[in-house]
Amino acid sequence: MKLSTIVLLCATTIGAIAFHPTAASADVSFNTGSQGTSISIGNPTPIYQPQVIVEQHPVIVEQRNSEWHRREEERLREERRIAEQRERERFAERQEQQRLAERRERERAEERREQQRLAERRERERAATWRQNEQRVADRSSSHNYNSNNWQNNNSANNRRSDR
Repeated sequence: MKLSTIVLLCATTIGAIAFHPTAASADVSFNTGSQGTSISIGNPTPIYQPQVIVEQHPVIVEQRNSEWHRREEERLREERRIAEQRERERFAERQEQQRLAERRERERAEERREQQRLAERRERERAATWRQNEQRVADRSSSHNYNSNNWQNNNSANNRRSDR
């Protein structure tokens, strides 16, 4: 190999590394053969990759004989029974919720009626108290008028006596 060839190879390699940063970490190989010298930047051969193993579980194939049909019918009956039971439970739960809602509504209505009764009773008591107060005022008024009239009558009688 001539010195000029080696210098050319080194210069090419340095240039490749300098201007191609991705090649800086790549493998550089010089191959000389009967056809001359070649430079390879990077790995010319593919990297070994292990085979991807797909794990398959063994499939058990069951013959569909009369025993299989019997078990399948039994399984389907059991599934239907469980589905019906769940439906009954959901229905019973909905009914219970409805009963609770109705009971709460009845209790609220009863409470509203009780509040209404209390309000009416308070109003009746207020009206009765007002009437009693009015009656007392009227009684005092008439009593005062009676006493006042009585006093005036007594005074006029006394005045008449003193005039005599």
